[in-house]
Amino acid sequence: MEVGAALVSVTFEWVINKLESKTIEWFELGKEARDALENWKKLLPSIRDVLEDAETKQLTNNAVKKWLSELRDIAYDMEDILHGVEADARRMGLNLKPCDQANTSRAIKLIPTASCFTGCSCIPGDFKVDRETISKIKGITDRLKDIKARKETLDLKIEHGTNGVVTTQRNFTTEVPESRVYGREKDKDAILQMLLKDEDSTKSFSVIPIVGMGGLGKTTLARLVYNDEKLKGVFQKKAWVYVSDKFDVLGITKSILRQMNEEVSDSEDPGKLQLKLKELLTGQKFLLVLDDVWNRDYLRWEGLERLFTSGGHGSKIIVTTRNEFVGNIMGGDESRVCRLDLLPENECLSLLARHALETENFNSHGHLKGIGEEIVKQCGRLPLAVKTIAGLLREDHSNPDKWMQVLKSDLWKVSEGQGGILPALRLSYHHLPFQLKACFAYCAIFQKGYEFEEGDLVSLWMGQGLLRQQQAEGVKQMKSLGRQYYLDLLSRSFFQRSSNNKSRFVMHDHMVDLARCVASETCYHLSMSDCRIPEVTRHLSFFCGKYDTYQRFKVMDKMKSLRTFLPLFPVGSYGSNYLSYRVVHDLFSKMRCLRVLSFRGYGIKKVPDSIGDLKLLCYVNLSGTQIQSLPDSVGFLVYLQTLILSYCQKLTQLPKGIVNLADLLHLDITGTWSLKELPSGIGQLTNLLTLPKFIIGNDGGLRLGELKNLKHLQGKLLISDLHNVSNFQDANEASLYKIEGLDELVLQWSDDFQTSRNGSNEDKVLSQLKPHYNLRRFTIVFFGGLKFPSWISDSSLSKLEYLELRGCQNITSLPSLGQLPLLKELIIKGMSEFNGDNSFSGSFSSLEELTLEDCPKLIGKLPGHLPSLKSLVIQRCPQLSYSPLSLPSLGVLEITDCNEAILRSMMNVTCLTSLQIERISKLTCLPKSITQFLTAVETVDIEECDELTCLWEDGASLVSLKCLRIQKCPLLVSLPDLLPSSLEILSLEKCDNLDCLPNGLHGLTCLKELSIGKCKKFVRFPVTGLPLHLKKLQLEDLVVLESLPDGLMKIGDGGNNMLQLEELVIKGCEQLKSFPRDN
Repeated sequence: MEVGAALVSVTFEWVINKLESKTIEWFELGKEARDALENWKKLLPSIRDVLEDAETKQLTNNAVKKWLSELRDIAYDMEDILHGVEADARRMGLNLKPCDQANTSRAIKLIPTASCFTGCSCIPGDFKVDRETISKIKGITDRLKDIKARKETLDLKIEHGTNGVVTTQRNFTTEVPESRVYGREKDKDAILQMLLKDEDSTKSFSVIPIVGMGGLGKTTLARLVYNDEKLKGVFQKKAWVYVSDKFDVLGITKSILRQMNEEVSDSEDPGKLQLKLKELLTGQKFLLVLDDVWNRDYLRWEGLERLFTSGGHGSKIIVTTRNEFVGNIMGGDESRVCRLDLLPENECLSLLARHALETENFNSHGHLKGIGEEIVKQCGRLPLAVKTIAGLLREDHSNPDKWMQVLKSDLWKVSEGQGGILPALRLSYHHLPFQLKACFAYCAIFQKGYEFEEGDLVSLWMGQGLLRQQQAEGVKQMKSLGRQYYLDLLSRSFFQRSSNNKSRFVMHDHMVDLARCVASETCYHLSMSDCRIPEVTRHLSFFCGKYDTYQRFKVMDKMKSLRTFLPLFPVGSYGSNYLSYRVVHDLFSKMRCLRVLSFRGYGIKKVPDSIGDLKLLCYVNLSGTQIQSLPDSVGFLVYLQTLILSYCQKLTQLPKGIVNLADLLHLDITGTWSLKELPSGIGQLTNLLTLPKFIIGNDGGLRLGELKNLKHLQGKLLISDLHNVSNFQDANEASLYKIEGLDELVLQWSDDFQTSRNGSNEDKVLSQLKPHYNLRRFTIVFFGGLKFPSWISDSSLSKLEYLELRGCQNITSLPSLGQLPLLKELIIKGMSEFNGDNSFSGSFSSLEELTLEDCPKLIGKLPGHLPSLKSLVIQRCPQLSYSPLSLPSLGVLEITDCNEAILRSMMNVTCLTSLQIERISKLTCLPKSITQFLTAVETVDIEECDELTCLWEDGASLVSLKCLRIQKCPLLVSLPDLLPSSLEILSLEKCDNLDCLPNGLHGLTCLKELSIGKCKKFVRFPVTGLPLHLKKLQLEDLVVLESLPDGLMKIGDGGNNMLQLEELVIKGCEQLKSFPRDN
């Protein structure tokens, strides 16, 4: 393990700046302590200046490593002391400005400010530092003198290289898009062919191992294949799971279920979860990637494998592994193994050009080509090493001196055996500025394969004081600086995008190893079996257990200097895990140095009042807990920047003192359904970036006008209870148009229209709530006025992409929304008086999704031509009549509780792939005016059409139809004799007069599933029998069915006129006495 000098350097910079700002002179310290601090100022610069040299020399000199280790502990202690003193002063409500700037030689009296906490009595006077702190200050001075003396014996030199402050943004701030995989095109094509091929096998799935050493690009190759356009529509289910060396069958099961959008509770019975997965995959052709598998235990694989046997034929599992034996035990046939070798040098050179120069070759940078060739050789032809070095070279990509400096670095000579770190990765880390080094080292708290989001990580960095720079004045600027650092590390390939979710990121296994190496034991991951934690540990993470008792965390009892307590969860999991009351109430009250504290996902019901004693807390995450309130002492956490309360569904109130937390950046109250009010004075939090919900109070409560001070808000904002605004001038005062960082705005009034509503006042209020022109998503809910303001449709909202108008019951017409040039989605719901007159004028040139629901008086014409519309949903608009609609791009059409005239209006729907109609009055069959265009339709769902007697007239062109479902159509007697040969799924339910299937059924060679249920008169199958390739037959509650089709029991491989049936379900067929007597 190395000792990262970056953290020491960053902390020293902060301490030096603090001392030079004369802040400490405002405290009454006494002569001895003041002299000690003067010594700090003298000693620190000379130590700081040799840190870069020490960081390199520790690799070969243990004495230097020990010196750095001790210095790191001193840096932590110095920061804790100064932070603590300043926190105490702020908690007293003291303004840390001298009353008499001319007098700095003695203790100066301090004055209370208007930001004093409610109920805190502050008496003006000198702020006295306690004797224990003064003793610690003097003790550190002695330790610093010893460090300085030993420095002279270690031959450490002053270097002016990469340890400077990051002051400007790099030329490239995002990662190079991964559009191809260099040198692996043949491998990619071979894997794609295997995925597209339905192999002749009795097994429903096959395994494709990708084998090679770490850093060769196995995951990159698998990801490009997984997302390839050629696989679109081939697999019905897809999932990607990072496995690692812990082959946890239950964890893998949960991860697959979550990625397939299934709800998973961490407390759910493992057997039920596995059954759920098996049922979910039944008959479904799936693609699964198991990334980074190390398991060599066949029995463990067998426990997982049996969950996949129910999947559809042709399913595939891609396995990436460093060990070929792993692929063998998982059933990877020799012919399907993809072995990755080192990348050819010419491909490595192309990869270097792409990531360092953003070109495909060195043709326009011939002066760099020779150096590049040598660098590629040093990288050992490993793609990860090449990409990482390229990220370093991008900073000054045209300077041959910089390239030569990298090539000649002594760090290439450090063997990989020292920590198992690739030299190229170590070299790239070495050339990072110290600020980026410190931020990267902190990422050692994450486990291999753990997915994180940019915003979360930046908040953690900020909470640890890793984003403090002179140019980052104020917390808002620190947040911007954090984003810059994040993008910088991403562009250098220290982070990479998750294969599951492009908004999340991961670190390559080798990068995690590097982070752990440079963080040493300061970052520690607590396992279930750990009985001790290194004394130097400052940052602790762990995976939550279902029941976490005090015994698990007892090893932390003496860790008074811990700064991070961070439970980790799988993606998409909040959990409802148990955490001992004793851990929450006793253990943490002793950890006065905590900056980051998370109880996310634990079922705790109360936060102890002692949380207020953790005066250095900057980040608190209580999301998903069962708390109903927070203690008033939270209002004394003066450094708090991030407070996450999302999905605390029982939370009913916030402490009043929260309005005094001037540093608060993020107050996340997303999903707090029981929270009905916010404290008055929330507008004092002028640094807020995140506040998802602004709840306007009654008389004496939170005023809408307080928004005027929250001009830095970003992301989404819901302003609710707007009916409480009695004076429209309050809306004008809010100055919404000045909040330029909002992407999404929701304005919500009460849903109670029975009580008296002042429609005129609501009109005036809304007219004053014009948002900034940057807004992209806008929703108005339960507005009680008579008309919308004209600004909704004018050029001031030219960036608007999404507009939803819901429950505005007095509105009769809309402004001309077709003028919004970028509007992609329009939703109009619950508008009981809306008639549509002149509401759909304009071109709607960008509109892709249109939803009209519960508009009983809508009679006006829809736009005649919507060139970009892909989805149209019309529900419960019974008066909407014939209105010719040209919809050349329409892919999805859903019509419910409407007149059949609207269906006849559809023209030119040649791109339609899904048609769903329900309760359409006067519909006897699908009109030829629409069926003639349905050449691309794949799914047709018809439900509760009481007058439907046949499906379609002759001449229908449903040549692509794959799935036909018909439910509750009582007058339907039969199906067409010639159903489309492409049909794969046919489902008939509650069609009371349907008595048989068409004779041409056996000719449907693609039919895989046939389901017939609760059809009271269904009596027979066609004499020609069933299609030979049918996989599943389900018959339920067919009360007059007396016999099954001949040949049903002749099951084989489809040859010799035998069925391929795999699943037969028969329920409630009372007249059925026996199976056919087939051989």
